[in-house]
Amino acid sequence: MPGLTGFEVLRAVGAAACPKVIFSTAHDRYALEAFDAHAVDYLLKPYDADRFRIALDKACAQLHASGGSGGTAGVDVAALEVLLARYPGAHGRYLERLLVKRDEGWIPVPLDRVRRLSAEGKQVRIHADGGPHLIRESLAELEARLDPARFARVHRGEIVRLAAVVRLDALFHGDAMIELDDGSSVVVSRTHRDAFFARWRGR
Repeated sequence: MPGLTGFEVLRAVGAAACPKVIFSTAHDRYALEAFDAHAVDYLLKPYDADRFRIALDKACAQLHASGGSGGTAGVDVAALEVLLARYPGAHGRYLERLLVKRDEGWIPVPLDRVRRLSAEGKQVRIHADGGPHLIRESLAELEARLDPARFARVHRGEIVRLAAVVRLDALFHGDAMIELDDGSSVVVSRTHRDAFFARWRGR
């Protein structure tokens, strides 16, 4: 980019008006800085149509989750989805791990070690083997990128890994309680109970 780098453009625009950004570069040394800038994705050249579609999938999920707010004013989500439709082949590809910031670096948390994901304001707490972690992403954004055969929403603020559920008990007023394999318990709201049970039973 002539004159300014991508990061300098973001700083000039300011956090309040910052759009959803996908970095595309031939250099891998900027990846951590891009994550610190809350980039939607980081495309390392050369990349193919499948990889590009994954990035657009993430952008669409975040735009839908924010309802057009948070620096997305004027963005035509429908137009972005039309563009997304031009890149078939990545449908059905889901996250296999989450990146968690630790000190000055990042560590991967495989999703087969995650028991549940809980909303905490604008962040998500990951309950996994090795202790809990916090990531700066909404639960709705994460849900759009999780395999529905492996994860299910059980409450407005809770998603669980189906394989971690060892017991389901009915509660009053249509709610239910599930027990996970670490002994913890999570309420299943009446709104999500039937869909959760159908998916859990079908495993």
